[in-house]
Amino acid sequence: MITRSQVLTRFRTPAEAARKLGITRQATQEWKGSDAPVPPERVLPIYQATRGAVTPHELRPDLYPDPDWLPPLEPQEPSGADSSREVA
Repeated sequence: MITRSQVLTRFRTPAEAARKLGITRQATQEWKGSDAPVPPERVLPIYQATRGAVTPHELRPDLYPDPDWLPPLEPQEPSGADSSREVA
């Protein structure tokens, strides 16, 4: 099982992890050094944010016992896209 602390190593910075996972930067600080399992509601966002590099089974085998089951990946935003910008 991949722990919270190990998840953070998959991102360039804690800020990137917070942004991509929809958690606060404070939460990423709490995840550092934590051997606790990833919360169930964060499993699929982590899978999506890592583009499948970390599978649901690796994160929570108790919840996702089938290592071959993988949900479809959502389309990735183009590199450099600013999602906060409004389109006219």
